Amino acid sequence: MASAKDLSSKYSGNPIVDLNSGVTAAPSAKALLEQRSFDSITDIADMNSAKAVMESHSAKSVYRNTWISENLDRVNLTMPKGKKEQVKAIADRVGMSVNAYINLAIDERMEKDANDN
Repeated sequence: MASAKDLSSKYSGNPIVDLNSGVTAAPSAKALLEQRSFDSITDIADMNSAKAVMESHSAKSVYRNTWISENLDRVNLTMPKGKKEQVKAIADRVGMSVNAYINLAIDERMEKDANDN
């Protein structure tokens, strides 16, 4: 069975035009599923396989996003231009992700501040 990427490449000669914007693009596997553009029985089987893959990815995304919303808080952090790259370089050097590095820095500062009072 073909992957969604293979299907999109296979049908790249059949452009899809967005009627709202007028933008023309090669159809994605999802677009092909929506318009039901099939050349043969094999294409239908390929599209069913692609649909199953997309539904699986969608289910995983829903699960992941639900878990995140139930277990984590998000913070939008801004910093001066260039500092993000500095943080990433140091985090990489010590073998941590940027997120882990920032959380560790916050934890250390919170512990210090709690002990100073």
